[in-house]
Amino acid sequence: MNPFMVNPAFTGTTDNINVFLTHRSQFSGISGSPQTTYLTLDAPINIKGVGLGLKAYSDVTSILSRNGVSGNYSYSLNLGNTHQLTFGLAAGIIDNTINYDQAIVRDVDDPSIFNNRVHRTVFSADFGVVYGWKQLQVGFAIPQLLSNQSRNRSNDGTISYFDMQQHYVGTAKYVFEIEQVKGLTAYPMVLVRGVAGAPVQYDINAVVDWNKWGWVALTYRSNYAAGMSVGVRYKQLSVGYSHDFGVSKIRSYTGGTHEFLLSYQFANETKKKLEEHDRELAELRELTAQNEDQINRIEDELTEIREEENRLYHSVELDQQEIDSLYKIIANLNQEKNDIDTFEISPQNYRSHSSSDFIDEYVNPMENGFYVVIGSFSIKENAIKFKNEQRSLGVENATITLHQSISIYNVYVLYSNDYDIADEERKKQAATYSNTWLLKLE
Repeated sequence: MNPFMVNPAFTGTTDNINVFLTHRSQFSGISGSPQTTYLTLDAPINIKGVGLGLKAYSDVTSILSRNGVSGNYSYSLNLGNTHQLTFGLAAGIIDNTINYDQAIVRDVDDPSIFNNRVHRTVFSADFGVVYGWKQLQVGFAIPQLLSNQSRNRSNDGTISYFDMQQHYVGTAKYVFEIEQVKGLTAYPMVLVRGVAGAPVQYDINAVVDWNKWGWVALTYRSNYAAGMSVGVRYKQLSVGYSHDFGVSKIRSYTGGTHEFLLSYQFANETKKKLEEHDRELAELRELTAQNEDQINRIEDELTEIREEENRLYHSVELDQQEIDSLYKIIANLNQEKNDIDTFEISPQNYRSHSSSDFIDEYVNPMENGFYVVIGSFSIKENAIKFKNEQRSLGVENATITLHQSISIYNVYVLYSNDYDIADEERKKQAATYSNTWLLKLE
């Protein structure tokens, strides 16, 4: 549930800010058995591909204890559309302590135990990398990368060393989408770890995860135990419990192993704003494309009218009144083209004008609000014909409004004071009329 614990490359790779608190009590039947507690915090930041995190932990086994804290950093590279490579680095300190006063010894005169407690703090670093391809995820990490050494001196001058050897951890999992709509997935996950002087260990996990409700998992730990984990989610809160059942020859002496998990996900407002920005940008690009189509249409009309003008100009029977009318149409179309050329698209996807500049087809003033326009015409007869066509198709609300300053007739199908209602109708009409737009009168 929290791979960030074993590989710093998993830092901030989800969309949210994650806080995890886990406690593991191993070999509950043995005095001085391992007790491990982790607190982690990680999140993506506003810089694309970068994640930051913090990890603090306490690991106590008998008279030995380790307390550490580290800061984590990750950076992701997209290699094509489906491949991703993420690098991670953790740097911090570890305090190694030997509590001699808790030791059970046969020779109480042993000078090495005269110290009640010795501890040394050393610098530590971890490195990790994760490769992702579609649903496959493979990771490799080297905890205790620097192989630092803690040096302790007893009362008799004896020097002992606590070596922090490099470990090697590999993970692999593949996610199967069972029900994408419900967020139900299943995945096998294998973890392998090794260190000089100890056998290679591995965990094999089978997990069924329901994004909304929780998870169930089965685990086999090499030559040690089989385990089961269950978890429940409520909104951003998760609670989990895991229990290991011993399968080795010493299982009757060691007792069970218990692990508890508590996590909370804070919504990443930056991520939400970026997604909202992307949606708005897509809508603006769509509206820009519609305006370009309208500009091209007007330019085609201007070309046709100029050709008609030239033909009429060279005609002997040319009527001066027709010339004046034609120049007026040209001026109106040029004005409309300039309007669109200089029109700056608002983030709300509408064009604003004064209501005093508009009248309806019955020469009545227009009310303030939003109008969903599906067609614009410079000739009134064409606008009437288009309106009647829409009404014959069942669009009873098709109505004409006149933009008086440029003599353009707009056919609209919906009026509303609510922008959201009007914008929803605009998107619906855009499927049939690509030049659909919103007119806002103020």
